Amino acid sequence: KVEVLNMAINLMGDKFYHLDEELLYDPPSYYEERGLESVSLHSVKPYDLDTDVVRHEPLDIACDANASINTMVVGQPLQDEYRLLNGLYVKKPKWISHNAHQFCDYYEPHPKKEVNFFYNHTFVGVDAGRPVSFKDQYVEILQKRGWTVNEYYIGQAASHLTRYEVVNKHLQQIDGRMPIRFNRRRTKDLWIALDSTAIRTINGQAKKDKRPEGDRN
Repeated sequence: KVEVLNMAINLMGDKFYHLDEELLYDPPSYYEERGLESVSLHSVKPYDLDTDVVRHEPLDIACDANASINTMVVGQPLQDEYRLLNGLYVKKPKWISHNAHQFCDYYEPHPKKEVNFFYNHTFVGVDAGRPVSFKDQYVEILQKRGWTVNEYYIGQAASHLTRYEVVNKHLQQIDGRMPIRFNRRRTKDLWIALDSTAIRTINGQAKKDKRPEGDRN
């Protein structure tokens, strides 16, 4: 169960993701770099404090949408590692449009108005109740707010077993995989969500234990 849903965090049993505190990093302090005497607190935006963002490069985004919470993860590659810079979310009754505007508001000062948007098959479906796909809802708002959107369709969502194997190889840097690092402060909620994801073994295969997501008591 995830902190951002105001629910108790269940850390019992085996975990789906193999996280280690060494994956967290703390960017240099904005104030230490510039000196407190030269900074007006009223002029500093949250983005300005993010000294780990590469200002002249695009931002990578990936999103998830469901009835309770809509989330976006923001990242960038940096030399020989991949950094997860930020985790943004909105909870019901807010929706995808709010999450998209949340990103645009936060990163409005970013000089390189370009995003690489990675999404899977769950973001392209339409039906009578959803005439515009999740992907297109995000893209429309981002473009209206002045962002160039590079779309990267990654196909069918991977099985739980594949995600378990591939993601954990990255987290543990197995087989020369590019290391993943988490901004300790900005991705706190993402870290908690991953760390509280339990595992179930069904027919000999590892699966996420999604039963707590349906328990609202």
